[in-house]
Amino acid sequence: MGFFDKLTGGNKGSPTGKYPKETPFALEYEHLKDLLPGAMSTISQVRHRQSKRLFCIKKIRPATDAAKKKLERELEVSFQMQHENIGRTIAWQKNGAETWILMEWIEGPSLRSFMRDWYMGKAAKPPLLSGRDFMTVFVHAARALQYVHGKGYLHLDVKPENFLASGLRSIAEASTSRSKDTQVFKKEVLQQAGAIHVKLIDFGVSVRMDEPKTGLGGSPLYVSPEVVGAQTQQQVGPAADIWSLGATMYEVSCGRPPFLPGWFEQKTAHWQSLWGEYDRQDPTMKKAYDQDMLKKRLSTPVDMERVPYSDAIKAIVKKCLEIPPSRRYTSSAQLVTELENFL
Repeated sequence: MGFFDKLTGGNKGSPTGKYPKETPFALEYEHLKDLLPGAMSTISQVRHRQSKRLFCIKKIRPATDAAKKKLERELEVSFQMQHENIGRTIAWQKNGAETWILMEWIEGPSLRSFMRDWYMGKAAKPPLLSGRDFMTVFVHAARALQYVHGKGYLHLDVKPENFLASGLRSIAEASTSRSKDTQVFKKEVLQQAGAIHVKLIDFGVSVRMDEPKTGLGGSPLYVSPEVVGAQTQQQVGPAADIWSLGATMYEVSCGRPPFLPGWFEQKTAHWQSLWGEYDRQDPTMKKAYDQDMLKKRLSTPVDMERVPYSDAIKAIVKKCLEIPPSRRYTSSAQLVTELENFL
């Protein structure tokens, strides 16, 4: 029995057959700090009292039927995912109106926070990662998707926020560096970081490949053309996750997603400095901006000139972002093989 199984007594039972039964665990953990407080959920860092190991607890307050359904799906899928490139879900319990989910602690920032510290509000900068480190990050990401697809699921919310990377320290954490030269500064940070290891998280909008697909979720910046434009979403398959991974690769390489709302394109400042303004927009206007952005990807090829890597790496990113699914990689396994050729 492994360490994680010992925490729950090797619990394999489930009242529904979809995931393990409730296992009260709260008293065994010491609260350290809240990391991501929100209206519907909070992520907290905790320490196991006996082993002193760090974990995190996701505390969810599902207020609507849709939120409850999302929670059920997250539990159903996440407990099945046992892979070195996927965050481990260990146990769950009810605590009043909240559902608490115990998960492994992953030491490292999300790709989103790592990017933000490097690119935020700046003019053109050198890429965040060397070509080799870039490929290492996305070999891990693609292996995670290969496993998810092999289990018969689509993730459908692949984006920088949902990849946590051990070995990548945020630039902010390394701000005490004495170097003022950005190229040297970047090199110092990566040398201090250690081995890169990436894990995929958050299965709240995942679906089984063989179940009816209606009202598919996803984030507007990263959702694939077929999810946006299909008259029926029944044909949505692994290629949708591959497109979203391509959009994430594109953004990590150059600091911006492949498609943005029209008004963003007209600004001269770096796009990430505008997100505060975007978030304050009237919801109706914001929806219009999103629709404008989503329509672009149905017919507009991605501008690969922004990607600051070799033509071979550009070709991989471009193939992930092809508009027709049939022109992308035929499977996440094929993408993994292509990426591994660089390592």
